[in-house]
Formats: sequence, structure tokens, C-alpha cells
Amino acid sequence: MDGTTSNVAVFNSLVKPVVESFLSGVNDTVIMYGPTGSGKTYTMLGDEKTRRHLREIAEISSFDPLPKTPRKGEPGVLLYALDHIFKVLELAKKGTAIVKVSYIEIYNDNIYDLLQEKSMLSNCLPINETDSGKFVLKGVVEQPVKDLTEVIQSIRTVSYTHLTLPTICSV
Repeated sequence: MDGTTSNVAVFNSLVKPVVESFLSGVNDTVIMYGPTGSGKTYTMLGDEKTRRHLREIAEISSFDPLPKTPRKGEPGVLLYALDHIFKVLELAKKGTAIVKVSYIEIYNDNIYDLLQEKSMLSNCLPINETDSGKFVLKGVVEQPVKDLTEVIQSIRTVSYTHLTLPTICSV
């Protein structure tokens, strides 16, 4: 992938297979990493206009999976992934699915829970290993959500937190 690749192309080629694995029962993670300014936030959440207008996106039951103009006004891979998950769950309607959202940021080798209250953001999350060898983030918020709108409402809050976190951490 290069700087001209659209987020929908990144989603379809790299993230959608992870989402499909998740939907089959595997606990998966998508991680964006790289130096400041390399496009991590853009790829994950979309352009600034999209991030500013997440409420309007939430009010539309779904968004166009193929943006009219690549890399302008396009959602990030996170929104494509969540849209796909909720569409699959809606189509399946088998049993009861419980969806919980956690949202963390790794910054300077510290892990921060971006869904925590602002006053708690300076607290780094510890990583613990269970007796069975699984790694867990102690104290991470797991927010139950029932649809894409609720997730986007959480992301709206996180977008502000994420943008100000480096200032808070460097104090």
C-alpha cells in the first residue's frame, strides 16, 4: 500500500479478512503503527472532515462502501469494519450477539484507554498474563454497544481524546 491507496482498498485487502476471522470466533486486533504524521489516524478513522462529522455519519444507517472520490471525505477502516460487523450480525440474527467496544492507544510504550473519563487518561493500563497464558489489559473499558450509531458516538469522544493525548502525556 502507498500514500494513494484508498481506505476502502486497505479495508478490503487487509482488514476485512481479520473482521471475517473475528466473526467466526477468533479474537483479533488491527493495529496501526508508524511515525507521527504517517497517516495512522487517517487510515483508522478517515479524514478530518469525516472525523468532525461522525454524528452525521451515524444518522445515516450506512455509508457508501465505495467513496466517490478516494482519499477525500472517506471513512476510515474502523468504520468500514464496524459497518460490516453489524451488517453480518443483522443478517445472521442467530442467537444473541453481545458486542463490546474497547479503544486503546499505545503512546511512548504506554497503553491508554481512550474510553476512560478524561481525568483518568494519565493512568497507563497494565498488561497482565492469566494462568492460561492469555494477555489482558487490566481495567480496560468494555462498552456494550448495540449498533453502529452507538459505536460512532463513542468514537466521537475518542477522536477528541486521541488528538489531545500527546499533550496530556508529555506534561
